[in-house]
Amino acid sequence: MPFLGHGLCDLYMQHRLLPIPVEFIHLLGWAWVALEVAFFALVMLSWLPTINIRTKTPEYKMSPEELITKVLDMVKMVPGYDMETFISGWFLGAPFSEVKKDNLVEFICWAMYNKDFRHATPEESAAMGRKLAEFQQCFPREFEEGYNPKVSCTKFTLEDAASHIIH
Repeated sequence: MPFLGHGLCDLYMQHRLLPIPVEFIHLLGWAWVALEVAFFALVMLSWLPTINIRTKTPEYKMSPEELITKVLDMVKMVPGYDMETFISGWFLGAPFSEVKKDNLVEFICWAMYNKDFRHATPEESAAMGRKLAEFQQCFPREFEEGYNPKVSCTKFTLEDAASHIIH
């Protein structure tokens, strides 16, 4: 039973791009499938179980507030890249108009403290409020109050890595 089907073999025979017998082309097809299966097994059995192990977030030399300010300043310096694109990218490509204030607070809490915003201390909440005001100055409109459950931000250190693997 040919792996590549008769149509592809006929196309190969018409053009003969490489002087290789058709039987060898079938063998290459099966070899490719075997390599894909082996790679899948390698990922699923050896890498995937260890990829979701959480590690401690590294300590930075500056405070979380200073770090976020530095990131915002750097984003502003990129030519042809605006803050709306930056925010939309962190919210999995959601339209900027769909991101509400509490969605942004969720993102800021993860970026500053590597935690869910519902577990923030009062001091952390105050710092997030200051950063929210700083974010707000970067945009021409006010963020709507509330939380949009249809919009979620990427929090790489709090999510399983397996959901971000694309092959």
